[in-house]
Amino acid sequence: MVRIFCMQIDTMDNEALKQVFIGLHPKITTGINQDSIIDVLLSNNIICVDDYNELRIVPDSTSRRDLLKILYLSLHPETFIQLRLALLVDYHWIVRDIDEQLTSATAQIHLGDSADDRLVSVNSS
Repeated sequence: MVRIFCMQIDTMDNEALKQVFIGLHPKITTGINQDSIIDVLLSNNIICVDDYNELRIVPDSTSRRDLLKILYLSLHPETFIQLRLALLVDYHWIVRDIDEQLTSATAQIHLGDSADDRLVSVNSS
């Protein structure tokens, strides 16, 4: 028997989230106030103090784009995981869109009748 179920968000890797954020770039650059988000990202060492200070002094629309540019270039292994978590409180509607895109793009097939009962990940495009 083959059962299909969606992966939980905490098992999604950072790169999958990055791709979703790239797709939602226009919505994020127009729909958020990054002040609380950059506070969380700084406290979790996702952005540095210099980036934080620079983002605080530029106009809002420019700094949102600059923030995403910094995050897209980041090598931190949890950049987009932490960004998603930072958006949860004030921007649950964006997180809902992120989660919907993740679950529609990625699924796991559990091969319950296979000899080793292993999990296989597939893209459901």
